[in-house]
Amino acid sequence: MIYLYWGGPSFDTIPDLIIRRPGEFVFGYEDFGRQLEFLGDINANGYHDFWASSGDYGDPVRRIYFGGPDIDTISDLNIVEGDGLLNARLSKDLNNDGYNDLITSYYTSTTYGWVRVYCGGPEIDSIADFYFDDDDIPLSQYYFAHEVAGIGDYNGDGLNDFAVASYGPRNDQEIFIFSGWDDALDVPYDYESTLPNGFSLHQNYPNPFNNTTTISFEIPYKESVSLKIYNILGEEVKQLINKELSAGMYTFEWNGTDNKSHKVTSGVYFYKLSSSSFTQEMKMVLVK
Repeated sequence: MIYLYWGGPSFDTIPDLIIRRPGEFVFGYEDFGRQLEFLGDINANGYHDFWASSGDYGDPVRRIYFGGPDIDTISDLNIVEGDGLLNARLSKDLNNDGYNDLITSYYTSTTYGWVRVYCGGPEIDSIADFYFDDDDIPLSQYYFAHEVAGIGDYNGDGLNDFAVASYGPRNDQEIFIFSGWDDALDVPYDYESTLPNGFSLHQNYPNPFNNTTTISFEIPYKESVSLKIYNILGEEVKQLINKELSAGMYTFEWNGTDNKSHKVTSGVYFYKLSSSSFTQEMKMVLVK
């Protein structure tokens, strides 16, 4: 849980707002609130914001709560970056648009890590505006991006900069300094996130179908999911998948057989995608 206490003359030991962990007792959420970070006012509404996550491995969603009179227990911005080790740091204005920005660093092993910058302001979203990883850095790096920080105008050019730390090829720590940029509309990399923004179950194709049909869906983070086929009476006909999957898009084929590999009859069937936080069902027609 996260306990928030409102400051002021009436400050006391009773929390004013309690944010309970999402997912309750689902694996990965048990450490919710382990990592908290003050973000300043990154959405430019005049109030300070904060970041909360489980830290380390587990829940891959990093949640941002926008401050203000209407603050509640529902996160206002969710960033999915995988279930590795992640830091989030407030930075001064890196792209010179007048708003503070958010820097995240992520690493999954000794040899892989990346950095993402989310430009602050009223239009801040969960898509990174600037991205690079250890492949963009000369020589082999160990624990690249294990820490990141905004450092202000380091080189005196009037632009704010940031630093990224790693352990070098001889196991000595190295710090890389990156300069901000002077055009609010021009970011150094044209980065497009490849991770889905949310759960999505697509219409099967072809539909109607005679022999086999394809069913696809997307999940935004690692989750245990099931994909099952039901008949018109609501009886389970076929289980296509029931396991934990990483974030991404998945495709499965159904060949019109049941769990015993027997051919089913023509008619209307339903397929349902289920997880701890999402359920969606769609209809399809088998003709022979």
